[in-house]
Amino acid sequence: MHILRSLLALVGTVALLFAQVPGGIYTTDGSGSRFGAGVYDGIFDGPLLVYLAGGPERGSPCSAPGLPDGDYYFQVTDATGALLLSSDAIANRKIAVTGGVISGTIGSTHLTGNGPCGSRVVKLAPFLPTPFSGGEYTVWITPVGDYDPLGTGFFGFQAAQSRTTNFVIREPSTPTFRARVHGSVFYDHNEDGVFNPNLDPLEVPVGGWRVDILRNGLPDGVAYTDAAGRFTVLREKDLVSTYSFEVRAPGGFVGDNLPGSVWVAKTARTASLVANQLEATLPGFGAIAFEVDLGAGRTSGFWGDTLVGRERMEQFDPIWREVLTVRNGLPVCLRRHNNTPVQHVSLFVPYPVPYPFWFSYLHFEHWINSYPNDHAGFLLSREVAATILNNAIGFMQGTVYVDRFNNGILVSLDDLLAGAIGLLCNPLASQTGRNGRAQALRAQMLACLNEFGGINSTGDLNAPQVVYRKSDVPLLSQSPY
Repeated sequence: MHILRSLLALVGTVALLFAQVPGGIYTTDGSGSRFGAGVYDGIFDGPLLVYLAGGPERGSPCSAPGLPDGDYYFQVTDATGALLLSSDAIANRKIAVTGGVISGTIGSTHLTGNGPCGSRVVKLAPFLPTPFSGGEYTVWITPVGDYDPLGTGFFGFQAAQSRTTNFVIREPSTPTFRARVHGSVFYDHNEDGVFNPNLDPLEVPVGGWRVDILRNGLPDGVAYTDAAGRFTVLREKDLVSTYSFEVRAPGGFVGDNLPGSVWVAKTARTASLVANQLEATLPGFGAIAFEVDLGAGRTSGFWGDTLVGRERMEQFDPIWREVLTVRNGLPVCLRRHNNTPVQHVSLFVPYPVPYPFWFSYLHFEHWINSYPNDHAGFLLSREVAATILNNAIGFMQGTVYVDRFNNGILVSLDDLLAGAIGLLCNPLASQTGRNGRAQALRAQMLACLNEFGGINSTGDLNAPQVVYRKSDVPLLSQSPY
């Protein structure tokens, strides 16, 4: 997927994402009329003139969805969330949302003013100056019920349940103009790389994800997605600097060989842009997560020697013949039980010749239960056939990952099958019996055999559960990480 899409597609995708979680927050002045890029002059404005506004999205009509009603806490931190800069007690930073807009403070000494859409704007001071160059701050609000008095997350605020916005207090020596960069993360349930909640209601924003920011290849801060699955940062609009934004999944991505990684990227993981405009929107970042699929596998005996297995194959006839003959356009090369030089042909009364199911299944049953069975090519073929059937017509359909070595590192089932089928299609695969001349290939097959045996035995809940299926919901994570 290309890192940069057309501007129209980007705007449409992000607009849909924001619509999933209504309302938002932004900063303004005491009159509630300032809708600029969130940059305040340190001499003329300063922290005393920065106010919090909340309701419909910034610039949206008052009829647009606002914030969920309820009571919220707010805080000011540095741009990364690492330092708490609000200097008064949390009990003094409590606001109410009524009718979708901030309606006032609760037990607070923070001044308020009239805001848009009948709302009140709330003065953020007192807060300490950020010690970092650039003068950027992050404002957070979180429902009172989601606040953790033990201080987990970001001083008790969980990114996935909070709303955030950024602002800058500019010192005289710093540039006047800032580029406001928007990004978003979503759960790409249908795996098409596009946020489409109208087509798939399981596609939702993902909050609490970390985004590493680089300026011309050097670290330039981090951001975290909020409850709307989005992040916004302000960076110098110098017309030449290239900013890169790399999303990091909780625990890492599958493929990075990190134990416990369960996330798979469905779009580019990094997006870049040149700071040459006041407002910029990055491509939406999509990913899916995998979780243990309990009891997914069925053994070769299930498919070749049980009435339930036979009935399921009949239900999906001739699909089972197709998938055992050709996979991804290439022959599967299932082998017989002895050292025969005959290259692979369909073993189940050749597909696509229209023989009846019972006749084809008879051949399958005879093949999978063949004896003697010390031929590595045949043994591996039997387990591969069971895995293919499990994935195509059994109880582990769809995209599947496998904890191959029981070490928490997941690999694609498609990749495992491609490797095993490559061994079976080796011309020497027919000579992998106990006394065959391809003993090195036999050893590879026997090692591979254990992996597929483990996959197929997961129907027994007492066996190691190594099969992972796509989760229908994003998995929760703890930020920061």
